[in-house]
Amino acid sequence: MDDKKLLIVGIDPGTTIGYAVLDIEGNLIHLNSSKQLDLSLLISETINFGKAVLVGTDKAKVPGLVEAFATKLGARIASPEEDLKVNEKRIMTSNFIFDNEHQGDALASALFAYKATKTLLDKIDFFAKENSLYDIKDRIKELVIAKRISIKNAISIIEKKEEEVLDEAQDQAKKIIGRANKIRDHSDEALNAAADKITAEEEQHL
Repeated sequence: MDDKKLLIVGIDPGTTIGYAVLDIEGNLIHLNSSKQLDLSLLISETINFGKAVLVGTDKAKVPGLVEAFATKLGARIASPEEDLKVNEKRIMTSNFIFDNEHQGDALASALFAYKATKTLLDKIDFFAKENSLYDIKDRIKELVIAKRISIKNAISIIEKKEEEVLDEAQDQAKKIIGRANKIRDHSDEALNAAADKITAEEEQHL
């Protein structure tokens, strides 16, 4: 895991593909649509903003593009039990400005995903605050959302990873110290040999 910003991405597939990018707090970061987009380009554009952990769709039957996007990025899909109605999407996106219905549907998909996961996100925020785990809060969210594991299991994985990193760093430090000691020993030997040689030469001149 890295420290990239966690993202929620809403996708509206079609001849013209629309996509919306939210941060994990539900704030809109980017909104776009184009007939030139395909899966590869969609991925390359969204990862510029961070790491997608949740992908939203407005369809009950998850579209192939959404499925492929989520699979490629290891993200979780949030889909409604029934297709979101036009009026529902209109209400959800009423406070935003967008250029066309593709962007509007993508935004509604992202907002739906955020709303569907907000209770869990709030629970993680509360747990992190209560247990002084604010510095790993987003890493917990990433594991809990994308890997569908419990908060406690996520913390265990993170702590184990940190221990492994620490152990590896300590091993590297020991190796460096060992090399330094060898270099010092060789230097001492060379100095002693040079001193012995000088002493021997001086004795020959006596």
